[in-house]
Amino acid sequence: VEGAFGVLKNDYNFNRFLTRGKNNVKTEFILLCLAYNVNKLHAKIQNERIGKPLHELKTA
Repeated sequence: VEGAFGVLKNDYNFNRFLTRGKNNVKTEFILLCLAYNVNKLHAKIQNERIGKPLHELKTA
């Protein structure tokens, strides 16, 4: 989790929320998370890593 917040702070230049109120801050945070995940998905598509398992499954 700390890595994701580090990316938001450094790469996205996120220092504070621009809105006020619990629901508005929640919405803004959800948009940030969506952007973060879309960028991760884009990087995986570019590196052709979609659909490949992280580790091989071992059989007993």
